[in-house]
Amino acid sequence: MTENADPKKLYLLDGTSNIFRAFYAIRKLTSPAHRPTNATFGFTQIVRKLLQDEKPEYVAAVFDRPEPTHRHKVFPQYKANRLAPPEDLVAQIPDVKRVCRVLGVPTVEVPGFEADDLIGTLALKASRTGYKVIIVSTDKDLLQLVDDSVSVLHPVKGELLDAEGVRKSFGVPPGKVVEVLALMGDSSDNVPGVPGIGEKGARDLINLYGSLEGCLEHAAEIPRKSYRESLLQNQGQARMSRDLVRISLDAPVEWEPETFRRREPLAEEARRLFGELGFTRILEEFRSPSSAPLPVRQEGVVPSGEGLQVEQVQGFEDLRRAIQAISGAERVAVVPVLSSPEPMRARLAGVALSADPGRALYISLRESDLVSSPTLPESEVLSCLAPLMADRKVRKISEDMKKLQVYLLRRGVSLGGRIVDTTLAAYLLDPERRDYSLPVLESAYLLHGETPVRPPPRGDLKSSTAPERPDAELARESGWACRTLLELEEPLLRDLREAGLLDLYREMETPLLSILAEMEWTGVRVDAGLLGEIAREWNRDLREIEERIYLLAGQRFNVNSPQQLREVLFGRLGLTPGRKTEKERHFSTGMDVLEDLAGSHPLPATIVEYRSLSKLLSTYVEALPRLVNPETGRVHASFNQAAAATGRLSSSNPNLQNIPVKSERGRQIRKAFVAREGWRILIADYSQIELRVLAHLSGDPEMIRAFRAGEDIHARTAAQVFGVAPELVTAELRRQAKAINFGILYGMGAFRLAKELGVSNGVAQRFIDDYLRRFSGVKKYVDGVVEQAERVGRVLTLFGRVRPVPEILSRNANVRRQGIRVAVNTTVQGTAADLIKMAMIRLDRALKERGLETRLLIQVHDELLLEVPDREAEEVKGLLKEAMESVHPLDVPLLAEVRSGPNWLETR
Repeated sequence: MTENADPKKLYLLDGTSNIFRAFYAIRKLTSPAHRPTNATFGFTQIVRKLLQDEKPEYVAAVFDRPEPTHRHKVFPQYKANRLAPPEDLVAQIPDVKRVCRVLGVPTVEVPGFEADDLIGTLALKASRTGYKVIIVSTDKDLLQLVDDSVSVLHPVKGELLDAEGVRKSFGVPPGKVVEVLALMGDSSDNVPGVPGIGEKGARDLINLYGSLEGCLEHAAEIPRKSYRESLLQNQGQARMSRDLVRISLDAPVEWEPETFRRREPLAEEARRLFGELGFTRILEEFRSPSSAPLPVRQEGVVPSGEGLQVEQVQGFEDLRRAIQAISGAERVAVVPVLSSPEPMRARLAGVALSADPGRALYISLRESDLVSSPTLPESEVLSCLAPLMADRKVRKISEDMKKLQVYLLRRGVSLGGRIVDTTLAAYLLDPERRDYSLPVLESAYLLHGETPVRPPPRGDLKSSTAPERPDAELARESGWACRTLLELEEPLLRDLREAGLLDLYREMETPLLSILAEMEWTGVRVDAGLLGEIAREWNRDLREIEERIYLLAGQRFNVNSPQQLREVLFGRLGLTPGRKTEKERHFSTGMDVLEDLAGSHPLPATIVEYRSLSKLLSTYVEALPRLVNPETGRVHASFNQAAAATGRLSSSNPNLQNIPVKSERGRQIRKAFVAREGWRILIADYSQIELRVLAHLSGDPEMIRAFRAGEDIHARTAAQVFGVAPELVTAELRRQAKAINFGILYGMGAFRLAKELGVSNGVAQRFIDDYLRRFSGVKKYVDGVVEQAERVGRVLTLFGRVRPVPEILSRNANVRRQGIRVAVNTTVQGTAADLIKMAMIRLDRALKERGLETRLLIQVHDELLLEVPDREAEEVKGLLKEAMESVHPLDVPLLAEVRSGPNWLETR
């Protein structure tokens, strides 16, 4: 953005589009009175950025009105497919306009006219009187207004588009934008355009023929048949679409410069408004500067500003007194500084403790750079910490409680009392968020989305680089982390309570956290010798496959180079190219493309075989022995609770949930996961749990009857959909029915199902229609889930887990379809995930009550893997089956198959 304001510039802010942009970009933001404020806050930030960066003298925010416009007279279906805006968004529009008022920004709106038309008219009138006009918007329709006097400014990126910028970014000059929009249409506004012509095709046609009329005039000679026929058949619709997308320049709005002059902010009203909204950092701009003194620096105390002192413990006696003083507190924030992100390999470099947001203790396990003190041994620190950690009366608060607990288990220290994990709590509140770090949560929950003035904790204090940084820096950041943890507890638990998620957090996710910590600590034994044999064999196979590839290609080349592979496939062999990649605009050599090409030449199929084997070899066979912990002789994978939005667990380092079980090679890898001597591997997995959940949730009588009778649900589906007697269902019909069952469950459309079954799109659609007609309860359930998601913007599992589905309200048809798939799949898959979590908790409790040595090792979605002493095997089999099958009453029985053997593969 520019540094200096130009008094002859008029800035026109597209208010309506920026409100929508802010609403969907920011989530879970409310005022102290719990009013939604996400759109208001995002819009306020856009306005503040504009005012601070551009310092405009003339400015206005322009808004739509709800009344019909002249476009509805031309085309009554204009915007007919657009859903009503969410209630939470509509409720914020008055606040948005109040923000404009207190910040001195005039507003413009006229009944019967869209904001685009008002912007276009004002831009024309202002430019005619010598003003430069800058339109602040991301709406591509407004690009048609750009000329020598009018430009468009992106409100976030700060990118300013003049006529040349429009040509480069949109592909045509501003004067041709309307022509492109007329051809491509606009699904969000229900502008039909010309069917079959998208944005790229529209640009190509306009660049070739100059205008819509030129395209229509030359329609009969256009080489592409679909374009030619559609243009010939839709000439009137194309011209009407052009009228709909063309911005009016004669709206009833007057251009009087003084009306649009920016006013001085209304400080008193701003204080009241931003205080009411809870925008504390913005509120500070309207308060008189504070003269509060900083804390006094004392020996052993790191002054951190804003009333926080971090005291560094100087020796063993001070350590004992400090921990004794803090032990009587109701709650303690714990921030460990580990030497590695892997708690099973890390040593403790330091730890911060705090029971008071204004004061924290930092215990360094190395010589301090602030005070001269001998290094405190890890064993002595842990011996002092152990009673506090085990005290059931003291609530522990941490950012990553599972990692802390794994480390403590490894060091023989137990963790007692109620725990508060800020990451887990924030995840339940917003499972779509990808960052639950303390700086992000502080900004979202304590500063209402604003950036802290003070530097937040830098990165992960538990990272391997932490011990290399200055001790005072670690102490200061750990102290801030403690303070943030203490301050986050109340708003997070309050929001969990208000969202109906507190029981889920306390009764499911928190107990599960400790179970997962014990699983990670226990680890799983791996036969490194067997993996070595497999690696040698597979490397020989890989070399043989590579030679076959060279033979089929007729030349030697780098098989792992996409560019060289592209040249061989599409150049030398002349195969029909697959899709082009989005960014680089060249033909893709991805696995899906190679699989599509496999029928036309043996080389693509051989490349697929090579890549699959190479991935298994590098990811598991060669990697697993390197991951064996030298202390335990086991592999200790991580199980992640706050990763999948459905509530499923994920696994990493290594990912034990992704070993392909259907392939022979994948099964060989599972054979390497073995039990210790005198023990065995015990496995239990649910039978068709997600379909059983769907039967329960939908109440479909056919599905319920089949499951209660113990029938093969896929055979029953085949009989119903294909209209054959159950005894005449072939293996192929059952395979197709299975694909349909899971396709409906996962929101698969006709195109994907057709590809899965090898049939036409029409046949696949008929299968789906027949399924939903036969299993009418499923269709009713799916429709109900979609309706609820459209109404409230979220869905829930059977046990109250929440997932926002904002995509379902999108104006983009593809995004909306994805939202529908997400909504339906989440209710089923999320409920299944909750059920196996509950079974794990129930099993863990039963094992501990009986004092058994059996240990849970791995969870793979609907499968549990345990290591059990031979003498406990029969008892644990019964406990495991009972825990899984009786975990929660459903309208259909839950069935779990339990098997045991010497390794993960060989069980019966």
